[in-house]
Amino acid sequence: MRARYSTRSHVWLALSAGLIASCTSPSTNPRTLNDRAASLVIVGSSEIFAPAGQVVLLSVKYEDRERRAKPGTVTFEIRGVSDAQFDGNNGSNSVFTGAEGIATIGLRADPEGDTDFQVAARAPDADEVFWRVLTPNPATEVVGTFELESRLDLGTGFVGPAGSVISFLGASDASQIDPASIILEPILEQTGFLGTILVSGAANFLNSIIGDVAPQFVVTMLNVATQFRLAASQLGLTTRLKADDANPFGTTTQARQYTATHWLQKAFYVVNGLEVPFNASQLSTDRTLSVSDVRVFYEQNLNQLIIGEHNMPFPYGELLLRALNDTIVRNVAATTRNQFARDMSELLLAVVDCKALGERFFNFSSEFQSLTRLAWQGACTRGLKELGEEIEEEIADLGDSAVLRLEGRAGTHDQTGDRRPDRIFNGTWQGFLQQGGFSAPIQGTNQRFDGKRVSD
Repeated sequence: MRARYSTRSHVWLALSAGLIASCTSPSTNPRTLNDRAASLVIVGSSEIFAPAGQVVLLSVKYEDRERRAKPGTVTFEIRGVSDAQFDGNNGSNSVFTGAEGIATIGLRADPEGDTDFQVAARAPDADEVFWRVLTPNPATEVVGTFELESRLDLGTGFVGPAGSVISFLGASDASQIDPASIILEPILEQTGFLGTILVSGAANFLNSIIGDVAPQFVVTMLNVATQFRLAASQLGLTTRLKADDANPFGTTTQARQYTATHWLQKAFYVVNGLEVPFNASQLSTDRTLSVSDVRVFYEQNLNQLIIGEHNMPFPYGELLLRALNDTIVRNVAATTRNQFARDMSELLLAVVDCKALGERFFNFSSEFQSLTRLAWQGACTRGLKELGEEIEEEIADLGDSAVLRLEGRAGTHDQTGDRRPDRIFNGTWQGFLQQGGFSAPIQGTNQRFDGKRVSD
């Protein structure tokens, strides 16, 4: 793999804002196969806990037959005996889907507490889906091992400095894809013309002929960028948290305090509604994916479980690189000359006709004719191959030292009557994703987790 271009520095991925504003990825709830033209998929669990008087968010994704986001209105309805009511949305129980086909509504539980009721969601051409809404029975102590399922949006609002070979992945529309800024430099680097006064003219020339030599280039790169940004906003972790009462930090009048260990079991990404998981043993990182001496607090009067701030090692770059090569490239390649492209190098060569490009560059100027047409074709092929390798290298490098600096809050539900949580619900994370000297905030309703007690 070649050295990085001298004019580009290793920087964080430029990910534009406004990816998804309501929630994280669709759950893996079984979907009913039918002949309907559309479907509704519950985001998260279909069984939710609504503490008395509090607001919980219900989210559903509206999809067409090919599982693509579908615009439209989703109507929510409370069913059963309940004084709960929908919150916000100007009093309406109908919500128009956002860019990712997701509709979200707030549900305010009855201040006196309801025992059990349902909320239904419906949309044109789709079967109804239902949530079961329960009133939690708070635990009195938090001891044991809990499996946490976290959904993280690590794409929204991440805007880094320009200049990276992967900066084009921040594009949100075709006008932000500049072919010359992506492919000209690696091609000219093969020829000796990089850094000459001909570069500016060659850039304008390349953009003027891109429709002839690579008619699919802009739409293909935009498709890659769109799916990549969505993958970054739909990452997830399955972790275990073991809280030990043997050496608690202490008990105050407000909260009991415990010490815990938090470790990674699985990580996953979501592309086009498909969740792709990896066990920790399948990840290539040599870092220890666990944290000890995590402080855990439980405020029984508020039914509030607080997981104290700690640094969780996170294979960020590896997940994104797997998403790119294992899923995104293969999805996009289906519309190119090489339907079997397996990585960015092969995809770039599938959408750029290097023979035609070499011919046009040869005729661009007398100086360029110091190289043969065949030499220009070879420069294009080698340059695009190495560009693809560098894109992958910079994405992989995002995970060299990435950590999630997390603090979590959630409610508890004692289902068996032993005073300990059987379920952890409505969890939210806040904190930072840190890598090197770069730090980006993790906050808002997009950073969710739920959990259950498991055997030690």
